[in-house]
Amino acid sequence: MRVISLSVDNRSGNRNREEETDEPTWEQVERAFQSLDARRHTMLTLEADEEDHGLIVGGGGGLYVVTVHRYPEIFTLTSAETDAGEAVRLTIGGQEGIFAKNLCVGVDQALLAMRRYFETCELERSMRWVAE
Repeated sequence: MRVISLSVDNRSGNRNREEETDEPTWEQVERAFQSLDARRHTMLTLEADEEDHGLIVGGGGGLYVVTVHRYPEIFTLTSAETDAGEAVRLTIGGQEGIFAKNLCVGVDQALLAMRRYFETCELERSMRWVAE
């Protein structure tokens, strides 16, 4: 299995124009991640060549929610460094929401999870994931 496409939202007011790249390189994926600012760019998706299999990263400004879909399972990356009771506001997919802080990770964790998924379409085993 391999990643076949990268998409990033591009929002202006209530309008969205997806920016899609077929057969992306890691450098393109990393640039897309760096563009996430929780305003104009709030979410990126890596789609695998197997149906219903992909990775979604949302957020910006140093806090991200990372989710992997492997039908019928959904896994969310968690941060062991924060209390599950705390909450933060993040904009993902153009919608502001309140997320448990332990479901939000920093730049390094998000990049590591994305890199592993980009290379293998698998979860990074050294990290904590919760199944939904």
